[in-house]
Amino acid sequence: MRKITLTLLSLLMSASVLLAQTNKILEQLPAKDQLTYLKSMQQLAALNESQLESLAGSLKPYGSQANTPIQFALDGYAGYVMKHGREQLRAEAVQVYGRALSSEKDLMNQQFLIRKLQLIGKDDAIPFLVPKLTDTFLVHTTAQTLATIGTKQAKDILRKALAIASPKTLPSIIQALGYAKDTKANTMISSYVKSKDFQTRKAALYALASIGNPSSAPILIKAAQKAKFEYTAVNSVGDCMLYIRRLINNNHEKAAKDFINKLDKKLPTKSKNGLKTALAQYKKQLNPAPATAPNTLTTKEKKAGFKLLFNGKNLDGWVGNKDGYKVVDGAIMVHPEHSSGGNLYTQEEYDNFIFRFQFKLTPGANNGIGIRAPLKGDAAYKGMEIQVIDNTAPKYKNLHLYQYHGSVYGVIPAKRGYQKPVGEWNNEEIKINGTKIKVTLNGHVIINDDLASYIKNGTMDGRKHPGLDNKTGHIGFLGHGDVVYYRNLRTKEF
Repeated sequence: MRKITLTLLSLLMSASVLLAQTNKILEQLPAKDQLTYLKSMQQLAALNESQLESLAGSLKPYGSQANTPIQFALDGYAGYVMKHGREQLRAEAVQVYGRALSSEKDLMNQQFLIRKLQLIGKDDAIPFLVPKLTDTFLVHTTAQTLATIGTKQAKDILRKALAIASPKTLPSIIQALGYAKDTKANTMISSYVKSKDFQTRKAALYALASIGNPSSAPILIKAAQKAKFEYTAVNSVGDCMLYIRRLINNNHEKAAKDFINKLDKKLPTKSKNGLKTALAQYKKQLNPAPATAPNTLTTKEKKAGFKLLFNGKNLDGWVGNKDGYKVVDGAIMVHPEHSSGGNLYTQEEYDNFIFRFQFKLTPGANNGIGIRAPLKGDAAYKGMEIQVIDNTAPKYKNLHLYQYHGSVYGVIPAKRGYQKPVGEWNNEEIKINGTKIKVTLNGHVIINDDLASYIKNGTMDGRKHPGLDNKTGHIGFLGHGDVVYYRNLRTKEF
């Protein structure tokens, strides 16, 4: 009896200590400054899963003032675990918030927790979200969360939910599939554009426009015609504008031109809503003025202080493995017949600069741009390597995120989806100023980050990258045995 009593007392004391710890954290929220915020988040991170779950499960009915510090804690912690190097904390937080969601009865509190999963969730959050897709109040937030996660599994779940959706949940699921740009759902969604329900019809047209499949063009033109090319509540004209942007972003430039021409022909001669002007601007974007001759500077670049790094004729001004590279038709070609290509560097060193160039890949090609690199040693570690690689090659389907095109190798992953088809010229710009680095591919920013956080907290590949601390170094091409072409090499120093 005495042993049982002592055990109960021990449990009560532990619960009391936990309550005191939690209350002390909550008293600091909302934080008065960044230092207090970081301290409170670190204290939350020190709690175990059970303790965090008790906190997440302590939400009172919606509207209670007692919820304010709890929501600040859960909201702030969701942001905290998403910082670089905190993957374990993120995964634990998903389980904590997910279990709290499963046991929560209040709908508004459930919605709050779902929004936290939208921020921190990956495939590990999906089991907690699936049951909420049938709830007419929660379906919109839940479907958007799955679309934000955006993985193959998340899209599969949304398509399955679409097949069994009720009339009240249908619009939200269709809209989410559009937000996720799920091309596999295109045919299913097309069947809903004739729905008698206004919200379902509106969601279907938006989703088709957002996915940007060329096959949807006749449907969207017909809907705009039905609306007499006016901006109505169904927003079919706005969907046409979105559709054009998606076609361009998906590298369906020919389909975009065809769609614009067909739409323009059907427009009333005296259209007053600016649609003709918008179409004219897209035509100009898709049919630009003749480009400046390769390996020359534009007038604007000359005024801005850019300089050419390659004259289009020979490798003057370059050092390194010149046997692995040759000039072909005004471009530097990696020449692996002689070697793996090796590394070719600028003779000069550069610290803070913009480097603009064009590159053309061959199928399955792999290369890299060295920046702030020394002439000896592995440039990916002793300097930095910006990946140049055929993202579409089957052999690269299982690469780490930090190995795809445009990534700072081993350090920062780049956004994907903006490469032109293999065999076409791509435009890229690398801008590095101090620790700030920005990479732009074909007009789309694919990296915009600060190296300082990776220097402090560690890199994605877990290896040492002393080159991140380099203040200056050479620009170079890092050969990996594949044919790649480069031209129009221009740089501007700060």
